[in-house]
Amino acid sequence: MLPSAIENLIHEYVDAMSEGCDLPPIEHVIELRRHSDIFVMNNLGFVMGLPTDGLNSIRCRIVLNNDFMFYFRLTISQKVRFIRALKRGIVTDRSTACMSWLMLQKGLINYPDYKQVFVDSLLMKFLIFFSARDSILDQIS
Repeated sequence: MLPSAIENLIHEYVDAMSEGCDLPPIEHVIELRRHSDIFVMNNLGFVMGLPTDGLNSIRCRIVLNNDFMFYFRLTISQKVRFIRALKRGIVTDRSTACMSWLMLQKGLINYPDYKQVFVDSLLMKFLIFFSARDSILDQIS
């Protein structure tokens, strides 16, 4: 029989190892992010009134070239519509909802590789970009 302190330490290590084994493959989370990014781009295109052909070429350039920069302007009403669509997408779009749930509810954001996948998503980039303390955008439900 081992002392209780050593047994507790062994149980903590086993729990920590189990936790690492239960993580989903990062490739699957990256695939969720890719689908979520498409949802975000579709909403941006809708808000900006872009034709579908233009939106598809922009999406391809963003996916194929990480250095591509996309400059645009949105009016206040477009920003509000866009942020509302993104916030609604966290609940209604399957990929966006799954990615958000895995990161925030299941705690994958506590693991650096998974956190980077989440932070690099277009959803987070736009929400962080448009977020300002006490702004009207943060009060949208």
